[in-house]
Amino acid sequence: EQLCSTDLPVWVVHAQKGDGRLTAHERRVLDACDRATVVTLQGQAFLLPVELPEQIAALTMEALACV
Repeated sequence: EQLCSTDLPVWVVHAQKGDGRLTAHERRVLDACDRATVVTLQGQAFLLPVELPEQIAALTMEALACV
């Protein structure tokens, strides 16, 4: 919930399956936060920058363009 109180955009990137799956409560809180962008990558991953470096790099560039 502290993420929603910031004046900056917040990006939460996680895999559909793996260590980063969001709980139902986390999803509700983030969906209610107008500053948050939630990106769910399809499939299973445990260490996104290592397993999906191209997708993470593209998302990072997209997020930086929003600042």
